Amino acid sequence: MNRWGMLWEIARWELLRWLKIKDLIRTLVISSVLGLVIWGGLALVNRYDGGAIRIAVLNPDTLPFELPARTGLEIEDSSSSSEEEAFQKLEAREIDAVLRLESADVAELVVTREPLWKGSLEQALSAARRQLKLQESGLDAGQLADLVAPIELETVYHSTADPPSTFEGKVAAGLLVGLTMLGVFTGIAYQFIVITGEKQLRVTEQVVSAISPQMWIDGKILGISLLAFCISATYVVSGLIFVMLSRVFGIGVGIPLRIGEPGLWIGLSLLAVGGFLMWNTFFGLVAATIDDPNTSARGSLMMLPGLPLTLAFFGLARPDAIWMRVLSILPPTSPTLLTLRLTLTEVPWWEIALALVLLAVSIWLLRRAAGKVFALGILMYGKEPTWGETMRWIRET
Repeated sequence: MNRWGMLWEIARWELLRWLKIKDLIRTLVISSVLGLVIWGGLALVNRYDGGAIRIAVLNPDTLPFELPARTGLEIEDSSSSSEEEAFQKLEAREIDAVLRLESADVAELVVTREPLWKGSLEQALSAARRQLKLQESGLDAGQLADLVAPIELETVYHSTADPPSTFEGKVAAGLLVGLTMLGVFTGIAYQFIVITGEKQLRVTEQVVSAISPQMWIDGKILGISLLAFCISATYVVSGLIFVMLSRVFGIGVGIPLRIGEPGLWIGLSLLAVGGFLMWNTFFGLVAATIDDPNTSARGSLMMLPGLPLTLAFFGLARPDAIWMRVLSILPPTSPTLLTLRLTLTEVPWWEIALALVLLAVSIWLLRRAAGKVFALGILMYGKEPTWGETMRWIRET
């Protein structure tokens, strides 16, 4: 078997060792069921929850007002009822509230449960009070509107300007970055389990005698990176199914327009795979120097991938800032920050190409270092090499 065939066999074994197709399918099914239940339930509630909020008004002549349409509020006819009768209806749950208008400036609302609709009632009362005060002051509505009207400031984007980021775009960018980091941390966890576990097995010496350590670590990195990509892709597809079901039921959760571009998904996929390869290569190197990840202080290095994630959320407001553009080109932050920028704004092609080239170079250099450290560290058990020894091994490559 040639070198590439051997590499693929190792990668395929590592991938199939952990990849559970049934679990991925189950994830897609669960997301579909949740979408049907949640969006279908909301559609049913919106359709059949037509009960209006009934309000009895005491002293209605104090401040005549009208409720705007589509508020779900109704004024109960209480002209022939006393205050005592109104409260009896409230206690019997025949009405939802009693509004006592003490004056044009003071009113009391008596309810039996939290009035989530209170804002709509306040708007109607405030509008009626405003009209009453206008009549008393001698101003008409037109004069008051002209007095308090703000300046009209229109924002016009130049033909060369990038479109502004929408709320949906920022949510989608945050989710994509989060799912990418989920794949990174998943790959790291498996990398530690695999390498530290195999260091404790006597079969390790036999494997090293059959294949080169570089080939072995390359196959592990590739296989676990593919595993991380499959898991992340499953969650992305689950999210899209969930959102599309919202549109079927008329809820219409917004999706950024750029999400439908095939080129965007190609770029995001390359960045995701590159990020998985880079971090799995680095932590493959680290894991080869660890005996027990539960007690080793080097396990704290697993927090390093959280740094690009933190920078990504700081960059949501200004994805085209200079520091964002620089860090989205340079590894190790490029897979995360460039994913964010691709989702939110237009990125020049040369920045994407340069970022991918630098990412590939960093993966290659880390791969060579990981191979050397793995060749020596995989056979060491009982003593973790110092950082000085590890750096000497890397320099020898």
